[in-house]
Amino acid sequence: PPGNYRFRLNIEIIEKDSVPEIIKKPIADARLLLEDLGTHDLREVYVDLQGKFSFDLQQDKDYKITASKDGFEPSPSYRFHSERRNNAQ
Repeated sequence: PPGNYRFRLNIEIIEKDSVPEIIKKPIADARLLLEDLGTHDLREVYVDLQGKFSFDLQQDKDYKITASKDGFEPSPSYRFHSERRNNAQ
């Protein structure tokens, strides 16, 4: 339908202290919590060995994501809104 878009959030978890930043040290098996702030539905997943995971999101929703793993400080929570901008998906 017109005006209906698909959103995908690609996450990559790397060590904060990776210096230089070109050498990214992935954090395998980190835990991600994705919360739909409208419904408070939670999704809990674990990234792969390269520290990556992709979420499919709904349009015009507010989300919060947090990463954690034993032995590391928890990440700050990131809030974002899924919306179409400048003809980009």
